[in-house]
Amino acid sequence: MSIKDKLIRHQILLQRLSENQYESMVPFLDAVLLRAFERLGGKRYLSPAEAKNLEKELATILERMTIVTMENLDDFAIYESEFIARVLMGVKPDAQRITNSIRLRRMGIGLDVDRGSKSLPVTLRSFNAHKVREIAKKARQIAIQGLSREEAKQQFLAMGKLMRSQARSLSVTIVNHVATVAKDITYMSNRNLIGKVMWSSVLDGNTTDYCREHNGIIYDIGEGPRPPAHFNCRSVMIAILRTVT
Repeated sequence: MSIKDKLIRHQILLQRLSENQYESMVPFLDAVLLRAFERLGGKRYLSPAEAKNLEKELATILERMTIVTMENLDDFAIYESEFIARVLMGVKPDAQRITNSIRLRRMGIGLDVDRGSKSLPVTLRSFNAHKVREIAKKARQIAIQGLSREEAKQQFLAMGKLMRSQARSLSVTIVNHVATVAKDITYMSNRNLIGKVMWSSVLDGNTTDYCREHNGIIYDIGEGPRPPAHFNCRSVMIAILRTVT
């Protein structure tokens, strides 16, 4: 099997890993909704102080989710780099360089340049902050409306379903980001073996126009756009070996 074929088939593993990452986030998402439900009780009113304390509790839970997520992604980034190095029969970059880079490089969601994009930690914490505000707002609305415990439970369950869908999309995106960074650094560490890189998209009914148009385009190492191009992006950069003369 050629190196190109191995790397394309490796895309399937990335999809499985993103599902595992999503599953590791679910207990934290469930925990914040349960905490809000418990703190709400049968209250008809949440004071500003109570609402503020609730937001702090939820933020603490989701910050733990971010820490666990980053630890998981560190491990994955190192594995990805080692895998690529083995496929290329090349050198493996320093692990610290890999983990530092996945924190520093911005995620170019929908952009060919970094303008307006965010780093991985900022992306995760922005997600957390948005969820905290949404849940606290929902708790205040439930209190004001005087909903029964069962009605409140159903409201939180509906919110949880939406949060899980958003978390799954986020997981696909951040795993792809980490894989791309690990690949780029490994490719750059093996410039003696690699001449170019090629954008490779999964072509099916879910492929966006952007990824369909970029599929097969070849770039110099370290140049051009990089996946993820959008949320749920499954595209990857494939190494093209130098021709031996």
